[in-house]
Formats: sequence, structure tokens, C-alpha cells
Amino acid sequence: MTRSTVAVDEAGRVVLPPEVLERLGLAGPGQVTLAVEDGELRAKTPMAGIRRAQALVAEHIAEGGSFVSSGELIAERRAEAAREAAR
Repeated sequence: MTRSTVAVDEAGRVVLPPEVLERLGLAGPGQVTLAVEDGELRAKTPMAGIRRAQALVAEHIAEGGSFVSSGELIAERRAEAAREAAR
């Protein structure tokens, strides 16, 4: 874990130290999502959010679930509707 004490200026700006930027994988200008949880400020990069979403999906697939794309779902629904109409 990287900890740093930084100043907040009158406009509410914070400058992140180089070691924090490095740990976040930010080599140049970029974006982070800020969240306040239990009185703590957390910063997350878009890539960290993507990795978290991928881990959640992988978790559900590993639990015996299956991943169905929206295209597959639409095709299944259309086939089902065609079977219903043929009855």
C-alpha cells in the first residue's frame, strides 16, 4: 500500500505524488474516479474498474454460470418467438 500526505489548495485541487501515479499506472494525464467511503477518499483508474468488472464476471462463470452475449440472447428470444408463433 502506498500512503502519501498531500496538500489540498484553496480550489480543492490535490497533486498526486509520482509514486502514487506510478502505482495507479498513470504515466501522463489521465482520469481517476474518486469515491468517499467511510470517511476515506479512494481513487480508481478506469482500468482498475474494468479489471474489477472482469473479475466479477469470471467469478460468476466459475460458479457454474454461463456468459451469454446480448447477440446470443436476442437470437434465443427470436427463435423462441418463432417456435411460439408456429404452434
